[in-house]
Amino acid sequence: EFRDFNILALTGEVPDSEKPYPSFLSRSVEDAIKKLLIKDPAKRMTLAELKEHIWFCEDIYQMKNKK
Repeated sequence: EFRDFNILALTGEVPDSEKPYPSFLSRSVEDAIKKLLIKDPAKRMTLAELKEHIWFCEDIYQMKNKK
């Protein structure tokens, strides 16, 4: 769980090594999570990039078509 008011302490809690993801997550979700957890803010996925990520777009498409 990542909770801290100090941003430096918070980023220190993000693991440096890749951990296994639960098998129920899709590859696109794994990819998005990996890109969101990059410590270097210059390399980390932005909110705008997340909105364009295949996982986000697939999920929005599926939600719109369930109506």
